[in-house]
Amino acid sequence: MGTEREGSYHVSSSFRTQIGHSELEEEETQCDPSLPYNPEFFQGITDAVLSLYPKRCPHCDIVLTSRVSTRPHVIRCSRCHHMASRLAATPLENMRVPQWMFGWCVRESVVLHPRVLTAVHIQRSLGLNAKAAYRMKRRVQLLASDQMVRVKTLIRNELEKSFRDYRLPPEGTDLTAIRK
Repeated sequence: MGTEREGSYHVSSSFRTQIGHSELEEEETQCDPSLPYNPEFFQGITDAVLSLYPKRCPHCDIVLTSRVSTRPHVIRCSRCHHMASRLAATPLENMRVPQWMFGWCVRESVVLHPRVLTAVHIQRSLGLNAKAAYRMKRRVQLLASDQMVRVKTLIRNELEKSFRDYRLPPEGTDLTAIRK
């Protein structure tokens, strides 16, 4: 008998057949009351991260923005009603824990900086098993590596704006000759 959730969100297939589908959805969406976290706040962080990965309609070539109220992970085209997953081709693809936990990990990595967010810290704080905590940490790392090019461009533009009189050397220039 397989499970569909990692960590403390286990739902066995035999349990699925014993109760109605609506009762199961209600149990899965409720968060652990012992956690001192606000899932809505951290879901907002996750939504902000997902906005960094805009989806386009393959037919109309416009950005998909309309959300489907009954399916929180789906967005659709406002013209042709083509539907797509918000999570596809993002670090959150195939994630089996609630999305707000990813938002918690992103915020915690910012708060802990310059220290590193470890899988053990995630495991203890969110009550996940070790494997799920490691995967969550890996997803945050994938997000950071995806955004590295954007961050480098933003930093370079900010430096050029701040130091207008000083010209930065082109990328890849050997700076040892300039220092002498």
